[in-house]
Amino acid sequence: MEQPIVTFLTFVAIGICTAALFIVLETLFPVRLERIRLAAEKRTGAAILIGLVNLLFFGSILVGFLSLGQNVTPIFMVPAIFLASILGIGITLGVAAFARLTGDRLVGERPVIQRTMIGTGAIYLACLVPVVGWFGMTVFAAALGLGALILSFTRQAASSSLKEVEHV
Repeated sequence: MEQPIVTFLTFVAIGICTAALFIVLETLFPVRLERIRLAAEKRTGAAILIGLVNLLFFGSILVGFLSLGQNVTPIFMVPAIFLASILGIGITLGVAAFARLTGDRLVGERPVIQRTMIGTGAIYLACLVPVVGWFGMTVFAAALGLGALILSFTRQAASSSLKEVEHV
C-alpha cells in the first residue's frame, strides 16, 4: 500500500524540481531562452527536423561509445559522458524555452515565472501519459527543444529574432 504513495510523491517532487530548474534557467539565461523560444515558435517544423536528426545521430554515437566502454575498454566512457552531458544541457535549455512557449500560449500575459510554471506543468503531465506521452511527447519536446537551440545560434534566426529579443 505504501509503494503507490511513494511513487506518486516522487513524480510530484520531480515535477516541482523541473519547474524550479526551468525558472532558474529563465533567470540566468533570459536572452538565450528567448532566442530559442522564438526559433521554436517561428520555425517549428525545421526545429523538430533538425532536433530529431541530431538526436538520432548523436544518440547513436553515444550508444556506440557506451558499448565500446563496456565491452572493450572503459576509456570510451569519457567521450560518452561528454556527449551525454552536451546533449543533456542542450535538451534542457531547449525544453525550458518550449515550456515558456507553451505557457505563453496557455495563459498569455502573466508574469514570466507563472508562464514557465504552467508550461512546465502542461508538458510534464503530457509526457506522463502512457505510451503516447512516453514515446511521442517526450521525443517531440526533446527534438523541438534541441532543434530550436541549434537554430537559435544560426545567423538567420539570430538576426530575425534579435530585434524582438531586445524589446524584452
